[in-house]
Amino acid sequence: PTYLAGACVLVDNVSIPLSSVSPTDIVAQLPYNLVGAATLVIQSAGGLSAAKSFIIYPAAPAVQQSSGNAEIFRQANAQLVTWSNPILFNDSISIFVTGLGAVTPDLLPGYSAPATPAEPVVNPPTVTLGGAALAITFAGAEPGQVGIYRIDAKVPGKVPTGWTVPLVIQELGFSASLPVRVVSGK
Repeated sequence: PTYLAGACVLVDNVSIPLSSVSPTDIVAQLPYNLVGAATLVIQSAGGLSAAKSFIIYPAAPAVQQSSGNAEIFRQANAQLVTWSNPILFNDSISIFVTGLGAVTPDLLPGYSAPATPAEPVVNPPTVTLGGAALAITFAGAEPGQVGIYRIDAKVPGKVPTGWTVPLVIQELGFSASLPVRVVSGK
């Protein structure tokens, strides 16, 4: 919905979809194809906010978080990557992110991504683990979700190991980085 709990968010005088509204937070989704300078105004029972100018970048990857854990899953066991469930050599992983930008075909903001056809991103990201490139097998809108993307990647047979190996997602000059535990699995 573009109107929720008495609130509406306007970007360049167009209402955008809202996910949740509370007295202190509003979660809204910018359209995938909106890029460049924009103005935001919030309308609520308290009135109209002052206009706030901002820049919308074509991509700004960020890894989803759930209960303090990054939403990175090992496909072998379908469990979150944690200190006790580290990434192994030759693993296939799924990384859940926001901010990967436009998908094709276009997806209307506020609507969940369909299961078919797949909605890949227009500008595929790169993913590295300790500086080693991962092979991307899919990067696109996550079926059944709104504003969530999934990156499926294959870990090479040899990458740096350790407790805080940097996992880096890059797209169109923007990046997200977080430390993950990697072991050889031997």
